[in-house]
Amino acid sequence: MSVAVRGKPPGGSYKRSEVSVVSDESTGLDGRTIDFLCMGRLCVDLYSEQDAVGLKDATSFRKYVGGPAANACAGGARLGLRTAIFSGAGADGVGEYIRSWLVGEGVDCTGLKVDSDRMSALCVLAIGEQQGFPRLFYYDAPADMGVTVSDVPSDLIVAS
Repeated sequence: MSVAVRGKPPGGSYKRSEVSVVSDESTGLDGRTIDFLCMGRLCVDLYSEQDAVGLKDATSFRKYVGGPAANACAGGARLGLRTAIFSGAGADGVGEYIRSWLVGEGVDCTGLKVDSDRMSALCVLAIGEQQGFPRLFYYDAPADMGVTVSDVPSDLIVAS
């Protein structure tokens, strides 16, 4: 596997088109098929579409998949890594959206437990407010916190 970077813009960050990870084989030198396995929080972030207003005054929101594990896996997949996630999502529309988005980003979701007893988490956020970055987590016993040792996908661990 090799990494290619085409110059960092002055004062800027890398863009997807400027960084690529190239894997010449479906398995690495050590026989692994997954480059990057993440375990952690998944949620849907609902961002206010109005700038510089508090949550009280926001009138519409746009949804995005959030959570460190989802963000890291999607970012790695966008750079060409073979990524997989180990976490949980509710058997609800939010969980279906999370899974669909991750698959669309190229993330292996065989380790994503669908939990019919727990809901997926939500986070509601306002953007650009003067007093900070207000956010509310709707995170009472969510599906990603219901993953136990018995849910560990040993084949994914071995593959990574």
